[in-house]
Amino acid sequence: MRSRFHALFGRDDDDRADTTTPSTAAAEAARRIDVRGSGGAADDDAAVDALDALRAFVRASGAALPTVVSSRVRHVEDGLRDAARTVTAQGASTEQRFLFQALVTDYLPTPVRTYLTLPASDRTPDSDATRTLSAQLDVVDETVSDMHAQIRSGAIAELSTHGRFLRDRLGDGDSSLVLGGGPS
Repeated sequence: MRSRFHALFGRDDDDRADTTTPSTAAAEAARRIDVRGSGGAADDDAAVDALDALRAFVRASGAALPTVVSSRVRHVEDGLRDAARTVTAQGASTEQRFLFQALVTDYLPTPVRTYLTLPASDRTPDSDATRTLSAQLDVVDETVSDMHAQIRSGAIAELSTHGRFLRDRLGDGDSSLVLGGGPS
């Protein structure tokens, strides 16, 4: 029974007396990721490092990748770099940050690495494997674009909500109030 419990849960029955409380577990999770959804400098730096590593990997792959694949990966990477600036500047939500991290560290590099494990005869510009990889890269690119648009529209919606709040609190202002400086 003990070995079965260990196989299922990765610990013995005697290990059940875990002294971790919910508050210490939450504190540990907060140290690993930014649960606030704004900030996360360590996560942002890790994403930039992962993008740099991906760029170096694609460059090092050289002739092993058809030009169409290299170009497509670079296009998606450029989109991710743009999104990285927006994620940082706009204070993306935790879900958006998680998706961004997954795109950078898994969804983009994994299919490229898998593709490179195929025999050279399957990595030609017009092969089925290349078409499949291109389709996967299209999906990743579309996901990046959608996520980027959601982050930007969330910031616009937040600004609009703040403007409505101010208008409700302060009114529309005094129409006779004119600032000096002449006509613009």
